[in-house]
Amino acid sequence: MKRSSSVTLSVPGHYNVLNAATTYAVARALGATDADVRLELSAYGGTYRRFQLIGTVDDVRVYDDYAHHPTEVSAVLRAARPQARVLMVSLPDVYRVWELGHTNSFAVKVWKSGVCPNLLTNPTSTAAADVARRTAFANQIVAYNTQLKDACARYGARCRYSNIANFAFDLNMLSAIDFFHPNASGQNALALVQFRAIPITRNIRQAVRVRTVRPRAAAPATQREQ
Repeated sequence: MKRSSSVTLSVPGHYNVLNAATTYAVARALGATDADVRLELSAYGGTYRRFQLIGTVDDVRVYDDYAHHPTEVSAVLRAARPQARVLMVSLPDVYRVWELGHTNSFAVKVWKSGVCPNLLTNPTSTAAADVARRTAFANQIVAYNTQLKDACARYGARCRYSNIANFAFDLNMLSAIDFFHPNASGQNALALVQFRAIPITRNIRQAVRVRTVRPRAAAPATQREQ
């Protein structure tokens, strides 16, 4: 019976254990020695933007991870904070961007620079191909949100799914730079929707509310009366 080898990885997560096992098998099959493979695996510190430690601020470690799929997001969360409570937020109705802006001449002009071409190319066109492309885009958003919800369910009882697909944003909530991403007003509106959805205690909610409205107390009397 062959002696099994062990190695201590510097990166967390069961998915990295699977990656390391595959790497070991392939490297050995290609002729690398057991000692060399174990040495390299133990020294591996991760790759760019995959659970990458950016720095530490006030004993809080900040990581950057760009996972492309809900399953990958769940894997990273389990590796980083196995008992973390997760708020999984859906995508908004991005198709609504086209619905609001395709009759706005300024937005149409901005979109010509190549903003989200799958949705916003030829925004005023009613040609069958353009309508089909926009419809396919809308369907992809629905499908992705379904995957998010399923991933949250697989994560377990500590994950809460928040569906904001019906959030009725307006054109004034979009950035004038690209008429696609939310501006400060839009970001605040989205944050408020999520804040109301989080099941936090009354004391915490009251503390946040007091902290939010406190600056208004210093306003001139004439403004307060208005």
